[in-house]
Amino acid sequence: MKIFGFPVITKDINVEKILYSRALNMNENQRVPVSLLAFNSSNVHIPLKMDFTQRKYFWSYYTILDVVSAIGGVNAAFSPLLKRLAPWFMLYFLYALACIIKEKYLKEYRNELTTVVNYSLNQLKMLSE
Repeated sequence: MKIFGFPVITKDINVEKILYSRALNMNENQRVPVSLLAFNSSNVHIPLKMDFTQRKYFWSYYTILDVVSAIGGVNAAFSPLLKRLAPWFMLYFLYALACIIKEKYLKEYRNELTTVVNYSLNQLKMLSE
C-alpha cells in the first residue's frame, strides 16, 4: 500500500556475502604445490593462498512514516521562530495592503477632482459668453 507514492511499511534488506577467489599460488597445471615439512614425516603442508572477502549490503527504504517524522522535525525546528515572527509579517502585510488601498483611492480622487474642475470651468465659460 502506498500513500503519495511512498510505501506504508517496507522492511530493510540486509545481505551478507562471502566472496573468495581461488588459490592465488597455482602453477601452470592449475595445481597447488605440496611441501613436505620433514623428510620422513607424515605431515603434508598445502599452502593455499585464498582471498576471502565478506561484504555486507544494507538497503534502507523510506516509508511514509519517515517522511512524516521528517516533516515533524522541520516543523519543530521552525515553529518557535515563526510564532514570534508571524505578528510582524501580518502587520507588514496589513500596512502594505493599506498603502495599496490608499494609492488606489487617491488616484480615483484625483481623477474625480479633475473631472469636477473641468466641468466647473466649462460651466463658467458658458456663463461668461
